Amino acid sequence: MTGAGAASDAKLTVVTPWYPSGAKPYAGGFVRDWCQAAGFDPGNVTVVHLEAVDPGDTRGPESRGAAEGTILWNPVPVSPLLARAAAARQYLAAVSPQARSAIQAADLVVAHVGLPAGWVAAQLVQPKQRFAVVEHASYLPALLAHREARALYLEAIARADAALTAGAEAAARIRQVAETQASKIWAVGNPLRVDQITFRDHSLGQPLIRWLYVGNLVASKGVFGLLKAFARASRDLPEATLELAGQGVDLEALKSRADGLGVAERVRFLGAVDVAGLGQAFDRADVLVHPSPGETFGLAPIEALAAGLPVVAVRNAGTSQTLPPAVAAGRARLVASARRLPAAIAGLGQAPQVDGAAAAVRQELVERFGPAAFEDLHRRLLAGLPPARGVDPAAGIRLPPRWLALPTWRAAAGRIRAKLTSR
Repeated sequence: MTGAGAASDAKLTVVTPWYPSGAKPYAGGFVRDWCQAAGFDPGNVTVVHLEAVDPGDTRGPESRGAAEGTILWNPVPVSPLLARAAAARQYLAAVSPQARSAIQAADLVVAHVGLPAGWVAAQLVQPKQRFAVVEHASYLPALLAHREARALYLEAIARADAALTAGAEAAARIRQVAETQASKIWAVGNPLRVDQITFRDHSLGQPLIRWLYVGNLVASKGVFGLLKAFARASRDLPEATLELAGQGVDLEALKSRADGLGVAERVRFLGAVDVAGLGQAFDRADVLVHPSPGETFGLAPIEALAAGLPVVAVRNAGTSQTLPPAVAAGRARLVASARRLPAAIAGLGQAPQVDGAAAAVRQELVERFGPAAFEDLHRRLLAGLPPARGVDPAAGIRLPPRWLALPTWRAAAGRIRAKLTSR
């Protein structure tokens, strides 16, 4: 690892069912962000990518180098119709000798999602190894509702030294079924790629007519409601535009809906974008619009704020956790539903510009979610210590203090105000 007091020869193995590859360059990008933020020497990092493939696929494991470490691709022939518990057992049976060796040679093993990766890793790690599970899965409620899958999930949590989640709501769900493991369950957020995000103070005090959405193009993300809200707002703003960066199964349906709403010429679908393309989209936009009614965390809004772009988002478990400091600083607004987006965007555009507010929000996000925070997290995991910082509970979820792992939003908002008033 890098940094003061870190063990430079420590080995990290990451086990995950998703990871970016040539065929799927954007799959599991958040797992790569975790790897890059961990602070380990890339020569000591191995990513075991247990990827589901067709049952008849006979390919064997492949290894390749990457900036963050060695990527060991391990195909798992499994039917998508198989129940999650049965599928997890298929994953374990498919682990190659190379992958098994990489897992058992590590000082710290981090498995992304409790099932299948966490349970598979839990069967293989040795007693003296440090082991953490990181939960991101949107399907967590359905998984925990299934008796056999829940039993395997609890096995993984019981073996883990720490069970980490992106959002507080997921942590609360796991604690409901793993009460005896509560002291090891922590909400820690996701890493912010701040070193790849260029800051520009996007001004307020003017109409915010260039809307930007970043995320999957699927109905559950609220994108159809976003289109309807944009069509309504554009009646009074003939120069308004909407760009959507992302891909998904509802792309063609969204194009058809935009045409039906009479705004097709003002809506631009960018497709999946890399970090450079995302920065360019941030630079063109006046406001990031985040319409999803349900998120465990939500990275796009905090990336936009880190770029200096104001944000208007639908309130959900994720945005309720991450955005209140920016709301307090006048750089973001939260609304109850997509239909309220136009009024909130108009109101934010009319708000007075506060010098230094955008920079203060960025700094607060860096302190909470930047690389240094996640390098420290991995250093503490390696030492068998809990995360250092606390988090405010997501909307309506009350979490005892010993489970908190990021600074409360009220404290964060107070620090931003202090920075602004000291200028």
